[in-house]
Amino acid sequence: MNDTAASFAIMDSLMDAIVCNDVWNQIQQSDPMIQQAEQARYAAEKEAAAILPRDLFKRLSEATTSVESATVSAAILYGMRVSAAISAATANQTDFSLYILDRIKGGAAHG
Repeated sequence: MNDTAASFAIMDSLMDAIVCNDVWNQIQQSDPMIQQAEQARYAAEKEAAAILPRDLFKRLSEATTSVESATVSAAILYGMRVSAAISAATANQTDFSLYILDRIKGGAAHG
């Protein structure tokens, strides 16, 4: 296994650990927006199940779950990028201040 593949395997395991724990489960079960969305989806799926052929309903349900999983994964990775950006900015406060000054003045950003 090359270094990139090994890194991806480690990230995959970390992402599983992030979403497969009691804290995340509690958030999903108690967050009002998640609960409202789940109720709406359940009502729509119940209605669709009565109309659609079983195979089509199953494919639609699986596709919905796949979209949800992909969205959660992308959100986790984005959150990690934001965290890294915050760390970089706070570790390089002077460079960050210069970046802000350049942006305010309309100049080029420091890299």
